[in-house]
Amino acid sequence: MSELRTRDDLLVIPTDKNLGPSVVQRNDYIQEVLQDHLLDENNYQFIPKEESEAAVHRQLQLFLTCYGTFRHTINNEAVIQYFDRALDTDRLETLQVGKFYGMPKIHKKRKTGHILPPLRPVCSLVGTNNAIFSTYLDFILKPIMQNNLRSYIKDSDSLREALLQTFPEGLQAGDRLFSFDAVAMYSNIDSDHGIETIRHWLENMDIDTSNIPVEFVMASLHLIMNENIFQFGDTCWKQIRGAAMGTPAAVVYANLYAGLPEEQHLLENYSRNLPFYKRFIDDTIGVWRHNPADPAAWTRFQKDLNDWGSLRWETEDGLTNKIDFLDLSIEINPATYRLHFRTYQKPMNLYLYIPPKSSHPPGVLRGLILGRCRKYWFDNQNKDDYRHFALLLAERLAKRGHSRNTLGPLFAEATARLEETTSPETPQESNPEKDKIFFHLPFHTRGIQRQAIRRAFANTIGPRIPARRLTVAVSRPRNLRDRLCNSRLKDVERCNPSDYLSNLKTAGTD
Repeated sequence: MSELRTRDDLLVIPTDKNLGPSVVQRNDYIQEVLQDHLLDENNYQFIPKEESEAAVHRQLQLFLTCYGTFRHTINNEAVIQYFDRALDTDRLETLQVGKFYGMPKIHKKRKTGHILPPLRPVCSLVGTNNAIFSTYLDFILKPIMQNNLRSYIKDSDSLREALLQTFPEGLQAGDRLFSFDAVAMYSNIDSDHGIETIRHWLENMDIDTSNIPVEFVMASLHLIMNENIFQFGDTCWKQIRGAAMGTPAAVVYANLYAGLPEEQHLLENYSRNLPFYKRFIDDTIGVWRHNPADPAAWTRFQKDLNDWGSLRWETEDGLTNKIDFLDLSIEINPATYRLHFRTYQKPMNLYLYIPPKSSHPPGVLRGLILGRCRKYWFDNQNKDDYRHFALLLAERLAKRGHSRNTLGPLFAEATARLEETTSPETPQESNPEKDKIFFHLPFHTRGIQRQAIRRAFANTIGPRIPARRLTVAVSRPRNLRDRLCNSRLKDVERCNPSDYLSNLKTAGTD
C-alpha cells in the first residue's frame, strides 16, 4: 500500500458499476481523459491557467448575486438559515473547485486504438458553491418527482411490489416484458431544453408551488447547469453541454426531464399497450400488451420515445419473457403467466466485503448478513433460490477471511428472524428523528464502547429527559479506498494534463 501511495506513475481508481479498484498508468489515464472527454469542444471549454482564478471568482459572484436577488422570495426560515450559514464569509473561504476524474468501464470492450477501457466521466462537486444551491434544488424538486411522476420507482424493492400489485393474478396471455436504456443520459440533455422542462413542471403541471420560490429555483438551476467549472489536475475546464456532472440535483433533474413526455402523451397514447411502465433514472421497464387492431404500435412507441430533445433510448432484448433489471431477474411463467422473481448478480462483481481484521464495529458484519439475507428473502419467491444466494454470501465472506464458526450463528439468526416476517417493509422506529440525541465518535477497536456511553447517559442526564433517546453514531476510520483513491489528480513534474496539452499544441504547430 505504501508503494502504491508513493508511486507517481500509477493511479488507483474505482471502476464503474462498483466492480472494484483498478490500477492504471498515469500517462495513459491523462491521455484518455483528455482525448475521450475534455478535448471534445462540444461538451467542454478549456480555461487557460491565467484566466482560471477569475473564472472561479466570477462563478461564485453569480451564485451570491442570485441568492441576494431572490432571498426575499423564500418564505421558509430554515432554508434562509441554510443559505446564510453556507454562504457565510468564513465558509466561502473554504469552498472548493470541482474535481474531474474518469472511472474505467471494465465491463465494456476497449475501443480500437485505445489503451484503457472507456472511461465514465465523473465530477466531484463536494464542498463547492454549486453543491450548496443544487442540494437545495434537490430538496425542492424531489417531492415533485416522487408525487407526480407515475413512472418513478425508488429501487428494485418498489419495482417488485408495484409489479405484484398490478398483476396479482398474473399477466394476460401474450404480454411481454421490455426495457430501455438511455444513451449517455446526462450529457444528452440540452441545458436550455432541460431548464425549460423544469419550468414547465412548476408552471403548467398540477403542482402546488405556493411554498416554492419559482424564480429563485429557475435562476439557481440555470447557474448550476451552465456554470459548472472544475479542475482536472493542473488544468481548469467548464462544462458547456449536458446536465452538470456531479451536481446533487442531477438525478431528480434528469428524472423530471425524461418524465415530462411520459406524463404529457406517452402514458395516455399507449394506455392500452402499457399496463405497466416504470423508470429508474435512465433505465425503463414495462409490460407491453399487444393490440391486434394496432400491430404497428410497438414500432411507433419506440419512435415516440425517442422524440424528445436529443435524448435517445435503446433496447437490447426487445419484447421478451425474461429480463434482468437492477438486481432482479424477472420472468413470465409460460404456463400461469405469473411473474417469477429471482436475485440477479453481475458476473463481474468482486464482492469486496469487509475482512475480519477491518477496523469496523462488530455489528457491521451482523447487519450486513441480516440486510443481504432480507433482500434475498423477498426477492426470491422460491426459497431454494434464497438458500442458494445466502450460501453464496456465506462462501464469499469465508473467502474474505471470516470464520465459518462466526458466520453460522449469524446466518441462522437472520433466517429465523425472516421466517417470522411477513412484510418486506422495514419496521419504522416509533421515535421521531427530531427527538433523538446523536453522540458522534470515530470507531476504534480499543476505543470506548457504545454500551459504556449509553450507561453514562442513563446514569446522568437520561432521567432528566426521558422522552429523548440517545443514538451513538460511530464513524468508520479511513479505509483503503480513502487512502489510495483521490478524486484530485496530484501534481507530478512533467506529467500533468497541462504538459500533455503543451505537447499536443507543439505537435500541432510542427
